[in-house]
Amino acid sequence: MDSRLYRTLVQLFRYPGALTVAFAEGKRKPYLTPVQLFLLANVAYFLLQPLSTYTSYITPLESHVYQQVYADVLAVGDRVEQAIASSDMSRATFTAVFNQRSEILAKALVFAMVPLFALFIGLLTIGSRRLAVDHVTFALHYFAFELIAVHSLFLMFWPRLLVWVGTALVGPPAASVDSTVWQAILWLIEFGAIVFITAPYLFFATRSVYGISKVRAVVITALATVSLFVTIIAYRVLLLFATLLTVN
Repeated sequence: MDSRLYRTLVQLFRYPGALTVAFAEGKRKPYLTPVQLFLLANVAYFLLQPLSTYTSYITPLESHVYQQVYADVLAVGDRVEQAIASSDMSRATFTAVFNQRSEILAKALVFAMVPLFALFIGLLTIGSRRLAVDHVTFALHYFAFELIAVHSLFLMFWPRLLVWVGTALVGPPAASVDSTVWQAILWLIEFGAIVFITAPYLFFATRSVYGISKVRAVVITALATVSLFVTIIAYRVLLLFATLLTVN
């Protein structure tokens, strides 16, 4: 393994925030740049994702229509019906084309989460005297961690974990079990993964990068977790409309 890659991954997982501090202080030669690390994590995610049923940042059409929190607010079902009618495709063909193009676009649009999350972090840490570029660096390192720890490694265990938790809560999966119950379980696991894996990272990283107290770090971690969900939802909405434009 390349020594720079090894040192970068060690710092990323063992010392949250250390890479951001090193980059801000000009200590850059021993490590991959934030963009390089993010790209590497992105590639790892999109290579491993097909091995699992967990879609994460690759959001299929059915998920947009029936499972996302914005489905009713944005009338996604009606928009999709209009798009199908104007495309001269069958529903099955339209869905297949949409999902194929969505997967391609996702690899580029995942970058859109970085500036939005960096903005949230900047607002939450006002007074820290860190520059805007430091917030962007922090966001790049965070998403690299999340893509590897949650959305790559977690993907391998997702199907078994879903069935195990679902069976423990409502019994074995069967036609008699309401699909909304299983969807609630899916959200529970996703929320738990983000909270219990990434929240500790955010806590230690914000303390390291922004030099804040433990109490403020707890508050910022809680608010940053909420802002992370907002960021992911915004990304999925962007992915939905961008894909619809390409299909039409």
